[in-house]
Amino acid sequence: MDDVISLGIGDPYFLSPKAVLDGARESMEKGLTGYTSNAGIRELRDAISAQIQRLYGVTYDPASE
Repeated sequence: MDDVISLGIGDPYFLSPKAVLDGARESMEKGLTGYTSNAGIRELRDAISAQIQRLYGVTYDPASE
């Protein structure tokens, strides 16, 4: 499967895009170097909830589900 990127090991065969490098640098400069909550990032959960509602009409509460 040539179009699949393995996430099995941290040894990519390609360079990271500039936007990824810039984002990582910005996060490190802000001291954001630890893991997120095991529940995930609230803003991302909110966005995923809204997208699922739009696409599938399914509603869930990202604060508790």
